[in-house]
Amino acid sequence: MKTRVRVGGDLNTALRGEYQVDVNQILQEGWEITKKSKSNILKGLAVIIMTSLLVSGLVLELSGQENFQEMSEGDRFLLDIIITVLVAPIIASLSMMGISHSVGAITRPAYIFHFVAKSLPIIMTTLITTAVVHIGFVLLILPGVYLFVATGFAIPLLLDKQLRPSESVITSIRVVNYQWFAFVKIYLFFLVLGLLSIVTFGIALVWVAPYYYNVKGILYRNVFGVDVHIQTSDDQELRADDIFHA
Repeated sequence: MKTRVRVGGDLNTALRGEYQVDVNQILQEGWEITKKSKSNILKGLAVIIMTSLLVSGLVLELSGQENFQEMSEGDRFLLDIIITVLVAPIIASLSMMGISHSVGAITRPAYIFHFVAKSLPIIMTTLITTAVVHIGFVLLILPGVYLFVATGFAIPLLLDKQLRPSESVITSIRVVNYQWFAFVKIYLFFLVLGLLSIVTFGIALVWVAPYYYNVKGILYRNVFGVDVHIQTSDDQELRADDIFHA
């Protein structure tokens, strides 16, 4: 028999701004989780990189061009959209892995493709957020940064809370607005880590990338809450599938 338990915050209280973001505590917890669970996130990132390289190579071959510098701005933009659409379900899975890790669940390599069946709404939500953020950067840098941070929970809200694409984007923005500066501190922290990773020729990303997704998972858990199905009849390890049934 399984019992459903809510861990962390709640969507309704989050919409009223009744939550707190303890930046130091979240970063510390995220690091502890990352030391124990980073391999599957790395495998998902490897799939994303390989997919991006394959698609880019195929586009160059079909277009008869030797490098991206020869491509027009419109063609490069179209290529970015194609890659974004193809990898969106996998990126969604990485976000959900981070949430699973935040409640102590075990994820499997196959979980990388867990949300492929939800590709259409994921792609719609991704395109909406991408367009909104792009418009923000076109207007000024600050609106773009604001929208990038504020829309960060759109995909988890879509998959976990079963919101519609547009509704998930709007809900993410509404909730993040209450503690926007706290969220910005965390994003700036990872920006610094990303810049430092360049010094290590990307080697540090082996830790930084899983750390990022796990921290976002903790943020989601603390703000919106996660429903966990606990096996009460016998001992059983908690898996991601026991949390998300999308």
